[in-house]
Amino acid sequence: MSARVLIDYGPVETRAALQEDDVITGLWIGPGFAMPRPAMAGERFTARVEAIDKKLGAAFVDLGDEQGFLPLPGKQALQEGQELVVEVRTPARGGKLASVRLSPDQKEPEARQSLLSHSMTQLGGEGAEEILLHAPVDKFIEAKSSLGGSIAHAGPDLFEGAGAEEAFEQALSRVVDLPGGARLAFDEAEAVTAIDMDISATGGQSKAGAVAKACRAAIPAIARQISLRGIGGQVVIDFPVTRRDGKAIHAALQEAAKTKGWRCHPLSDAGLVALTVARQGWSLLDYVTEPAANAPVPGREWTLDHLAAKALRLTERSLDADRAARLELLLPPAVHAHIEAHKGWVQPLYDTYGNRLTLIEDAGRERDRADVR
Repeated sequence: MSARVLIDYGPVETRAALQEDDVITGLWIGPGFAMPRPAMAGERFTARVEAIDKKLGAAFVDLGDEQGFLPLPGKQALQEGQELVVEVRTPARGGKLASVRLSPDQKEPEARQSLLSHSMTQLGGEGAEEILLHAPVDKFIEAKSSLGGSIAHAGPDLFEGAGAEEAFEQALSRVVDLPGGARLAFDEAEAVTAIDMDISATGGQSKAGAVAKACRAAIPAIARQISLRGIGGQVVIDFPVTRRDGKAIHAALQEAAKTKGWRCHPLSDAGLVALTVARQGWSLLDYVTEPAANAPVPGREWTLDHLAAKALRLTERSLDADRAARLELLLPPAVHAHIEAHKGWVQPLYDTYGNRLTLIEDAGRERDRADVR
């Protein structure tokens, strides 16, 4: 199997994808080079206990540049001022502290990985034959020394050309259409992720065995989407079958879960089956959205950081495609104000393509609709 890692290293967001035999099998997203570097999932730190709250059953620990939340570890007593080695379970996000746990290995951690090396570790791409990196020249030179291996510079269309852009868009969409007319709907909540399978458009569900066949065919897509989306914790799948008719479906799901290291629970009478998936940090949707009233799914909306990153990626592709044109980036008011407040995000475009870009505030433009002309 051939494998390569694709990395898009921007000022606001860093996106990475693992491509195996021309199929995108892993996605990762994190802060860009102009953003603060928080403690990331899986990283180990020497922390100092700042305070212990017995009512919460937790300690607040100093990670260096930020604070972490450590549930009290069973019978082990902690004291204020004590130093210990912790591992980050979930990065800080939306006002919540980073969630940490005691590391099984209490030896002092080695030097912290670079962000790009960390992204490769999280993807499982450390053995990839090739790394394609899109970044400004100075950041590319820095990355070569930290990543090692065979690294090639790629253009701004890297993700589009490899199918990673489409994979990201699908992994951030609530609905995934399947061949044959079936579809999956993903609803992520804090306590559980619900996946509903709808076969109403298949046109063949009245035929004997058609429902079971559609459900079995959907299992690889379900497993792939859970992995690509970075979903963890409890995942409940609603198959349109009963326990009596769903034995083969449940067996196929068990096999898929086994290969991923997930726990598959029994199928209920109503066709519900739960998976327990190890949580690796925030899901993609968690990272790029925040609580709100509506889009992109009920109760969530895109963060201004993510909308700014998308607008800047769109602009760079346009500047790269036409090296002579002067372009205008049309932005919704909130996104325009956000980019204006972080002028350093645009500077890499001027450094690479010259002063050919003007930012325009378009009062009538929807919040998530930037455009270039």
